[in-house]
Amino acid sequence: MAEEATQAGPKPLVIQAHKDSVALGGVAVVVILFASFTIFRERPITALFGFAVAALMLLGIFGFFHKGSLYLELTSDGLSYRTRKSEIFSASWRDITQIRLGWIGFEMMRTKGNRTLFIDYQRNGRPTTRQIYPGLFGMNPDDMLKLVMRYRTAAVPEGTSMPPPVEK
Repeated sequence: MAEEATQAGPKPLVIQAHKDSVALGGVAVVVILFASFTIFRERPITALFGFAVAALMLLGIFGFFHKGSLYLELTSDGLSYRTRKSEIFSASWRDITQIRLGWIGFEMMRTKGNRTLFIDYQRNGRPTTRQIYPGLFGMNPDDMLKLVMRYRTAAVPEGTSMPPPVEK
């Protein structure tokens, strides 16, 4: 991740999804398929639902992790989380109210692999929160937070403040 500071701030950076992230999705698919085969005789409707979920997950895995399909782009204007064909979300630095680390799901499930980056921003005058899972990009949450904050800090005009990053 080479980035050089210029007077206008850091150069645009594109971080592509890390291929090792596919392994986690693959394990989930195998578990769902195994469970579906196991319960097929007693609960065929539930098993069929499991097969459908596994098929959708496989499509998602191949679609999102195809070379260059999922990426995070950081620029002096803001950040964008997108696939090759569509934008998942984007926000300008001016609209972002807070960037923080937290846990997906229950607060009780504080595990290393469950930490994610939350982006709080204003969309059409309404508060919105999106999350970016650093593991998808082969990064740990703290490093991703530092990287995103570096771009945010370089883009915010002097005198404008944003709360410091916090742990959820």
